[in-house]
Amino acid sequence: MSDRTDSCKPQLAHSILHEPGIKEALGGKLLISILAGVTIAQLEEWVLPTTRIVRAMPNTPCKVLQPPYYIPQISENLAFLIRSAKE
Repeated sequence: MSDRTDSCKPQLAHSILHEPGIKEALGGKLLISILAGVTIAQLEEWVLPTTRIVRAMPNTPCKVLQPPYYIPQISENLAFLIRSAKE
């Protein structure tokens, strides 16, 4: 397993994720997005179903006082831990 960090502007995400081999390279990996204006649904369409996606919006928590991430299909145990950590 390798770790890699890349970044791009939101308007380039679609074309980058459709480059040859990128979709396959992300299969089974975690994709963390801070792309403004790009939804999780869009990202799910652009990658393989085995790619896990987390969307973090680092500026939003300051306004709403909530954690800066959204994890689809989160387990109840993990949700409890996150709620506990906020308190």
